[in-house]
Parts: sequence; structure tokens; C-alpha cells
Amino acid sequence: VGLFLARISRGRTLREFILGAVLGPTFMCFLWFSVIGGSAILLELNGTAQNTIFAASHAFRIYETIDLMFGSGIAAAMKVTIALLFLVLIVASSSAAIIAIKSIGAAGGTLAETPMHSMMWAFVIAAITGAFGAKGEIKIKSFTEDPAACLTYAPFVDEAGEVILKVTKTREVKGGFAVRSPGVQYRDQAAALRGTKLYCLRSQMPELDEDDFYHSDLVGLNVVSLEEQPLGRIEAVRNYGASDLLEITDTPKVAGSWSLPFTQAHVPIINLTAGHVVLDDWQAFLPEPKKDKKQRAKPEQVDD
Repeated sequence: VGLFLARISRGRTLREFILGAVLGPTFMCFLWFSVIGGSAILLELNGTAQNTIFAASHAFRIYETIDLMFGSGIAAAMKVTIALLFLVLIVASSSAAIIAIKSIGAAGGTLAETPMHSMMWAFVIAAITGAFGAKGEIKIKSFTEDPAACLTYAPFVDEAGEVILKVTKTREVKGGFAVRSPGVQYRDQAAALRGTKLYCLRSQMPELDEDDFYHSDLVGLNVVSLEEQPLGRIEAVRNYGASDLLEITDTPKVAGSWSLPFTQAHVPIINLTAGHVVLDDWQAFLPEPKKDKKQRAKPEQVDD
């Protein structure tokens, strides 16, 4: 979380960071627990809830409280809002984890800034955590939403796309799965694979809807305006918790890279076949030209 906050706070003032990352979330948590949590306790103490809140599981107590506090229409809207907020939390947490892991994995090098390194961690679906038992079984930890789904992507490959682990037998164990692989017959062989990241090929990923894209499909595409003015190419697709951002580089007369929200309004056309995207209403997102601090003003000439 610390690395994530530092990354998204680049360019912010100290006041903006304190308000946005410290005071704001603290106040919202205080308000939420005070109002919703206090109301749930009050409803139970005065008998209105009739023990329905306490009897519900932890995951559903919030919904029981909202049903008692509001009418059916408002309660339904709040339930949808809570579900959306939970989805945002998952996306933000995933983004924070990817940024932190790839930064640590790069050990401070420039690899952490490359889009391939980001995509590498985004497509890691499992990792070998060590040996299991004495007969050469390999214990793996799954990173997919459905833990067992990672096994459907076998054989697993490395970063370069080379097959490194074939799976012949699997069984579920505490904290992951124990698998058997040809060529791994002894415990020390399995233990030597500890920490190995297991990947799947891009071609194995599910097909997306027409308006959905994998980040790897967008990286490297040329960028043009509606007037077909060349604007560079897509260096990476970032997400710091709010929405996806296209990081664009090689823009004429612009030093470095700049970011543009990846929305229908700003990116109306995506043509993978032609290898380019078309931007609209992008001018306001260009970085301001840097002034040369070393340049000094010439002294004014004074006539005698």
C-alpha cells in the first residue's frame, strides 16, 4: 500500500496527499462505522431488529441493517452501491499489489517501468511454493479467482513462453494444490522449484467482448488524432484505482510520456487490425513544457 500511495501521489503536494490519502479515508471510515454500525447496535438494543442482524452471517449483516433502516427502494439502491464499492476495492487492491510486486521484483531497476513487466505480473496465475510429501509432489498456490481454474491452463510456461511444468495428476491440499509432473520424482527436485512463477500463454486467455481489450493488445499501438495527426504510441496501460489510463510516448514536441483516460469519449476508435487508436479531446492532457531554469533574463540596456 505504501508503494501504491507513493506511485499515485507523484506530482501531488504534501497537503493533497494528506487530505486524499490520510484524512479523507479516515473521515469516511469514521462516518460509515458510526452511522451504519451504531444504527445496527441501536436496532438490536431497542428490539426493532429482533436479533435478525446478529443472527445473520458477517457478510450479510450490512444488508440486514440497511433493510431495517430504509425503505425497499433506497435499500436496493444502497445494496447496488455497496457492491460497486466492493468491486472498486478489489480493482484498487489488485492494482496496488501488481505495482508493489513488480517494483520489488525489479529491485529498483528500470524494468519496473516497462509495460511487459506489468503485464507479466498481471498474467501470473500460480506459483510453486515448495515440495509436498516425499514422492516428488509439487505444491502450487493459485492466483486465479477460482483457485482450481489455474490448473486448466497447464502446461505452465515461464516469462519467455517456454513450457516449464507439465501436470499429470492433481489434488487439493491445504493452501493450494499438490501436482505431479514428469521428471520430478523426488522431494529435493520439487523443493528446488520453490518460488517459480507459473504463467499461461496469451492465446489461452478467454475471448473478450467486442469493446473489451487485454492490456497487451493495446501496448505498442500507434496513436493518431481525428485529423490523422500522429501522436506517438501507447507505452503502457496504467490503473491506479480509479480508471484505466493510456500512457502515451513519442508524441511530437512533447518530452517524455503523458496519460489520457481510457474512455469512449477520449478514445472513440480502436483498430487492432490497422494497429492504431484514434484520440479525441486530448489536448488538455498534454504536459506543460518545462522552462529552462538555467536560462537567465538578459539585463536591460540603459541609454546614457
